Parts: sequence; structure tokens; C-alpha cells
Amino acid sequence: AKPRELRAVNADGLSDSENSSEDSDLQAERLLAATTPAANARELVEVLQARMPNGEELEQEAGLFLQKIKESERAGSIARKERERRRRRVLVEQQREQELLEEGKLEEVLLEKLGRQSAEEKAIGYNVWKTLRYEDIIVKNRHMRQQQYVARRKADQQEALRRDQEIRLEMMRSIEEQQERE
Repeated sequence: AKPRELRAVNADGLSDSENSSEDSDLQAERLLAATTPAANARELVEVLQARMPNGEELEQEAGLFLQKIKESERAGSIARKERERRRRRVLVEQQREQELLEEGKLEEVLLEKLGRQSAEEKAIGYNVWKTLRYEDIIVKNRHMRQQQYVARRKADQQEALRRDQEIRLEMMRSIEEQQERE
């Protein structure tokens, strides 16, 4: 049982080795290095099966691979949580600084105003402010009531139109029924 030799033939009918002997020699060496020596198909299958890892090795490889994936996921999760924690801490610090800055400015403004106004001016100013707020609320309430009245009138008109349509349709049906009877 002598192994058969296969040769590639190009469109001219010449083998590749006849076209370029150097390329052919390199290809042949690569092909021989990659081939498995076997006298028949059964021997080839046995050699290939012997090279393949057994079930236990495959399970170990799969276990290691899954373990690496889990470790990578854990590390990614931990890093993500750490980044989120740092981001939240920075945001909280920025918010705290902003609040302190705003409080400081508000205090300055208030102290300046209080220094300029007397107690009576403050009381009068507060009463004026309160009166203006009450007026604003009354105007807004009146406007809201007007909108509700308009919406209710519109809904009532729509309901009346719908009832009129129903009555008209009923009358048309009864007229048609009378005409059919006659």
C-alpha cells in the first residue's frame, strides 16, 4: 500500500511544479510537514483520534476557560462598581461645594439687605410681597376656573350634538320603517 501522490494541475494542463519549481518545492515541503503519515484511512483516523484531547482534558480546558471568563466578569463588575462609586462621590462633593457656595452668597445678600432695611421696612416689604403673592394666586385660580368653564361648555356642546345626532338617526330610522310599512 503505497501512498498516492496528488499534483495540482493548472488550466494549461501543466502541473504547478513544471511552472515554478521553487514555489512547488516550498509548497511540497509545507504540505509534507502538515500531513500525517498513514498507510490507510483507518490508521489516519486512529492517528487523528490520538492527537485529539480526551473528554477529561476538554472538560478541564472548558472549566479553565469558564473560570477565566467569570474572573474577567467579576473584575469588570468590581471595576464598574468602583468607577460608579467614585463618580457618585465626585458628584456629591460637587453638589456640596455648590450648595455651600450658594449659601454663602445668599447669606451675603441677606446680611447686606438686612443691614440697609429697618424692622418696619421689612414688615411692610413682607406684607407687600405676601399681598402680591395672594393676588397672583387669585388671578391664576380665576384663569384656571375660566378654562374649566370653557372646557365644560365645549364638552356640553359636544354631548348635545351627539344626542341630537342620535335623535336624528332614530327619527330617520323610524321614518324609513314607516315608509317600508306603507
